[in-house]
Amino acid sequence: MDCLCEIIHCLVALAVAALIVVLLIAHLTAGMVDLKRHEKEKGKRILMVDADGATKFADVEKVEAGLHDVNTKPRSLFRTFLMYGFHFLVWFFCVRGIKDTQCGFKLFTREAALKTFSSLHVERWAFDVELLYIAQCFKIPVAEVAVNWTEIEGSKLVPVWSWLQMGRDLVFIRLRYITGAWRLESPRKTD
Repeated sequence: MDCLCEIIHCLVALAVAALIVVLLIAHLTAGMVDLKRHEKEKGKRILMVDADGATKFADVEKVEAGLHDVNTKPRSLFRTFLMYGFHFLVWFFCVRGIKDTQCGFKLFTREAALKTFSSLHVERWAFDVELLYIAQCFKIPVAEVAVNWTEIEGSKLVPVWSWLQMGRDLVFIRLRYITGAWRLESPRKTD
């Protein structure tokens, strides 16, 4: 599993016991995480991380505070081109006001996680966009905080193929919610 030992070590070192951390098994994408299984677990926040270690755990506190701006490390020219194309598609089809939907941590309050994940359908790379789309539909406030991010060699993301899949998912997200094929679910109450 990509960087799993480092992730566990960093979490212990940062003593983030108040967070529910979802670690992904190799061969699964982040979009396949189903937090509905965690409805009975306790915790005020839920943190999602990429298993490849592209975002540094030292930035967890910055994300939680939501106050600090940190410069991000540059991507390759090709990935930068794909990123801007994807950002345009995200803006056009689904989510406005967020510059980068893919890289970094996703930190949710328990209430926001239950609301958004109960309606989540996408199980691939663009699941982040659907989460933000759902959050905007529920009028859940979203803060974007810059963190250090490093392009990781050997990433499971295949630039052109993944970009095409994500573009397809964006169109499906928009069309399926507009046509009523997908509906926003009201989460069940939990303690």
